[in-house]
Amino acid sequence: MKPDPVDIRVGERVRTLRLLSGMSQETFARGLGVSFQQLQKYERGADRISASRLYRMAMILGVPIDDFFNDLDRELLPPTVKREGLELVRAFHRIKSPPLRKLLRGLVRHLGGETA
Repeated sequence: MKPDPVDIRVGERVRTLRLLSGMSQETFARGLGVSFQQLQKYERGADRISASRLYRMAMILGVPIDDFFNDLDRELLPPTVKREGLELVRAFHRIKSPPLRKLLRGLVRHLGGETA
């Protein structure tokens, strides 16, 4: 039986959020109390993630649980996210000043050619 597309997308989001947090599969799996092989099945969507396990994932990653379901109908990050992009996102999330974060977002949008 093929995995449900929603399970695949949620698994992809788990992987993306884990990578953005800088956490290895092994460390994340240990925090969940599962093997890293089981985590790989979750991230591929091969095994469904229970509500309680998804809640624990959100707690470990420090994200709202709805982050796993955002943009289910759109592409999130390509599967081969470049390392420099992940490094940039991680560094951005370490900035605690909201005005500075807003300024940096505007600068990056400007440099990327975004007009609005």
